[in-house]
Amino acid sequence: MGLNTKNKDLPISPWNTSKFRRILEAVFAGFLILLLSPIIILVGIINKVLHPKYPIIYKQARLGKDEEPFECYKFRTMIDNHNNGKQMVPETQLEFASVFEKSKVTNCKKITRFGALIRKYYIDELPQLYNVLKGDMSLIGPRPNLKYQIDDIRESHPECENLLKIRYSAKPGLTGPWQVAPDKFELSDKEIIQRDIEYIRKAKLSTDLELTWMTILKVLGGAGQ
Repeated sequence: MGLNTKNKDLPISPWNTSKFRRILEAVFAGFLILLLSPIIILVGIINKVLHPKYPIIYKQARLGKDEEPFECYKFRTMIDNHNNGKQMVPETQLEFASVFEKSKVTNCKKITRFGALIRKYYIDELPQLYNVLKGDMSLIGPRPNLKYQIDDIRESHPECENLLKIRYSAKPGLTGPWQVAPDKFELSDKEIIQRDIEYIRKAKLSTDLELTWMTILKVLGGAGQ
């Protein structure tokens, strides 16, 4: 798919800013939090028992709509590299093509064994349902990124500036077109941006339902990393 890096006036789907969508997502996020509360509580307890010195929830500043920062929540899955390694697995080398994912594992951190398990089934991202409830995120949308990742994109691909503005005209999502793509780790940064924009332009309820179903299949298949 060709990448139009000049057109900054591409139409944006009204579904992205629909009040009905916001109400629907808040209700659904609240329902999922209640439905999955036994799992959420259990994961929190296990994390605290295994790693009592660390907070259960990992908070990180991510870029939201209009590149406004917000605190993104996840269950902690990594601990400092210098700690006793009984609950740790060898550091995964996630050298993906995209800048968006290169920060998943750093030299000073290691994924715990329990962390690897909950990552496999995307359980570590359940706290982001609270982000959806608060209005920081949507259920479906582009992945929330760190500021430095987008700065890197701007530096390496200055021609994408207009496209990044379009990408950040919508809220980031708990899941989205990139997250469910079977070839997601083979995509370049430009291709990821293009897919996000295609979603933002054409987003509608039926598209969100389809992406939700694809996400459920990936979760059940243990496709997380």
